[in-house]
Order: sequence, then structure tokens, then C-alpha cells
Amino acid sequence: MENQNENQNQPQSDQVYCPFCGSTNLITNQKGFGAGKALTGALLTGGIGLLAGFIGSKDIKVTCMHCKETIGIEGIQTTPPSEELKREFLKARYPERYKSREDKKNENVIMIIITILLLPIILLMCSSIS
Repeated sequence: MENQNENQNQPQSDQVYCPFCGSTNLITNQKGFGAGKALTGALLTGGIGLLAGFIGSKDIKVTCMHCKETIGIEGIQTTPPSEELKREFLKARYPERYKSREDKKNENVIMIIITILLLPIILLMCSSIS
């Protein structure tokens, strides 16, 4: 019984994780024909350049359904990322959610200054209309 509880606390070796958010909700798909490569190849070399669209078409891409990041199969991890790495990813992805108190305080001061400067102008405009 104790051995079973120890196994539940350890990550499973056959489980794969998103290297960004740690989610296990991943899908794989194969990259297909690249129209952009084909068009570029055709412009540079003529009709035979259309074959350039097949370059990399066998590559497998993995998409995380949680954070929507797409990575190559080599980027998959069998251990979840640390909480610190997840936090850094979220800060980079959603900077507005992770502003420091100092940043928010500076924004409030700027808004107060703008209000103080614009209020007399608005009052003058209103008084000149009537």
C-alpha cells in the first residue's frame, strides 16, 4: 500500500508534458505541403520549384491545447516544468496580468496628471459653448 502511494506522487515516465505550461493535453499533427515554400521555389526556379513545398512536410508538430504553443517533437518533456518556469512563461505571455505594484502605481499617477491637465480645458470648452 505504501509503495503504491509513492508511485502516485512520482511523475509517470510514459506521460509527456508541455515545456511551457506543464499541461498533458497535447495533440500531434503532421505538417503538410507548404504553399509558401512552393510559391517561392516556383518563382526562383520555375515549375520544378513547386516541389519545395514538400520540404519539411513529414515534420511532426505538437500543439498544447492549454497554452496553444506549437513545438517540434524534440521539445516534448517527460517531466513537468518547474513552477518558476511556468510563472516566467505566463509573465511573458500575459504581461498585463503580472504587472508589479510599482507599475500600477505609476499608471495611476499618470492618469491623475492627465486628468488634472485636461479638466480645465474641458471646462473652458463647455463654458464657451453656452
